[in-house]
Amino acid sequence: MAVLRQSDALSSWFIPATRPAQPDLVVGYNFVTQTWKILTHAAGQRDVFLCIMGISWFWLVGATFQAWCEAITSRPGGPLVT
Repeated sequence: MAVLRQSDALSSWFIPATRPAQPDLVVGYNFVTQTWKILTHAAGQRDVFLCIMGISWFWLVGATFQAWCEAITSRPGGPLVT
């Protein structure tokens, strides 16, 4: 793994430099207001808004399952792995 990590770090030095795609882009660091702006913009386009809501739903289900994974896979005497 260490050799792979070193080769990846070395190869990253050979990535060519490029110009910014949109140099006048202003990045807002307040994630709450930026999220709200994205959702209000997407609400105007129903298909985009439903895609965002669907992806968010699957993230919620996945995070919930991961949080419950230990409780689901263990038994009263201890974990299934011996």
